[in-house]
Amino acid sequence: GQFIDNTSLYFGDGADLNIYHDGSNSYIQEQGAGNLYVQSNGGSVNIRTNATENAFVANQDGSVELYYDNAKKFETLSIGATVTGTLFTNQLSSSGVATVSALYIDGTSVINNSRQLQNIVSLDATTTATIEAAIANGPNTFTDLTVTGISTLGTVQVSSGIVTGK
Repeated sequence: GQFIDNTSLYFGDGADLNIYHDGSNSYIQEQGAGNLYVQSNGGSVNIRTNATENAFVANQDGSVELYYDNAKKFETLSIGATVTGTLFTNQLSSSGVATVSALYIDGTSVINNSRQLQNIVSLDATTTATIEAAIANGPNTFTDLTVTGISTLGTVQVSSGIVTGK
């Protein structure tokens, strides 16, 4: 059947589920005491912004994916999650191993894409002390690490060759 605008289709003894179109937007509302479940016997549940552009994908027995303009930006994994692109946060806490290709603190690049430590002198004393404490409390392993813009380093142990500038 067809329903005109602003006509609701109700389900349940207390009209718990309401489906309607107001002339501009379409709605599915759970108005009872229970939850609204969306289930699939197929491989996934997809929410799309049009016929082909994903916004949300929940894969059966697997990942949940979030998209921006049909590009995957966040995906859950059995071991955690992956963020593709830049993650902005007002607080970040990590226990265990954290792998980054670049690191910014308050908008200042501290480790660039070439794994170079930089701009330490432009950071405030608290931030610099935090980085130094993290390095001092190691153990830390760096591969192909280049340090620029720092006049003093504490104890550095090198397991193989070291190259110095002028």
